[in-house]
Amino acid sequence: MGISTLRGAAQPVGLSSATPADVALAAVVGAATTAARGDHTHKVADSGWLTPTLLNGWAVYDATFGNAAMYRKIGPIVFLRGLIRSGTMGATAFNLPAGYRPGIRMLFGIDSGGAYVHGRVDVHVNGDVVPVGGQNAYFQISCAFPADN
Repeated sequence: MGISTLRGAAQPVGLSSATPADVALAAVVGAATTAARGDHTHKVADSGWLTPTLLNGWAVYDATFGNAAMYRKIGPIVFLRGLIRSGTMGATAFNLPAGYRPGIRMLFGIDSGGAYVHGRVDVHVNGDVVPVGGQNAYFQISCAFPADN
């Protein structure tokens, strides 16, 4: 990662000789990338929200709160969100496909139960998303992590 060189009208402009307008255009990007004046768009792959198959008795909490569980990948970051209920605590709620999995087991604190009970959801390197702490009256998932697997 590095700071890109900005191209001026006649020659590249480095940050040491940059004008305030040039500095405003600077972005942390890959070493081979340059940003031209007026080029403020850096395209990042976005999978859009995807809905997994729920397992082990986990179900949509209520249509009022949207989809049961969803995942999305923007660049190298995976986002999980949703509200599920009634499943078996300690059992996989759903599985993330290859390319959406962390390189190490990730642990996230969440809200569950109904009386502000704290819980935990684990995301395993094999893609299993497992509610391991809290209550299953409802189980809120909201987290993000790098996709390394």
